[in-house]
Amino acid sequence: KRVTYVGELGWELHVPPDAVQGVYDTLHEAGVPFGLRDAGYFAIEWMRLEKGYRAWGHDLDPETTPIEAGLAFAVDFSKPAFNGRDALLAQRAEKPARRLFTVTLEDRVFLWGDEGLLLNGETVGRCTSAGWSPTLVKPVALGFVAHPDVFRPGFAAAAGRWASG
Repeated sequence: KRVTYVGELGWELHVPPDAVQGVYDTLHEAGVPFGLRDAGYFAIEWMRLEKGYRAWGHDLDPETTPIEAGLAFAVDFSKPAFNGRDALLAQRAEKPARRLFTVTLEDRVFLWGDEGLLLNGETVGRCTSAGWSPTLVKPVALGFVAHPDVFRPGFAAAAGRWASG
């Protein structure tokens, strides 16, 4: 499939177990002129964090709505009926108490997720996913933030100093 979890164009290959080694060898041989190298799980995780891609079981769960997760753009509210439509419309109008954000921290700490998120020294949420960004050369985290201005455009970037605690 032409999908990727790292935010760039790529391919997701579904290969029978007995063909994996042959596919791997063929791809690596063909990739030599392009400098193809293996990338480990953490590289993929860090790229997804930099892109702000959500992960089921970390950033999303059955209790998280598309409004809270910043995914309302993916909901077709013009459809006349679907399960949860009225609840989502009400939540969109009322603005929920929390929202998922991607934030970067100035402190040189390594985050794993589930740390507190502090804004200007005040605890305002929790990390759901986190890691080191080699591209940004700082920690990056996704997390739910509860703050009165959480739905104001540009809130996360302009709010102040983010830290963990």
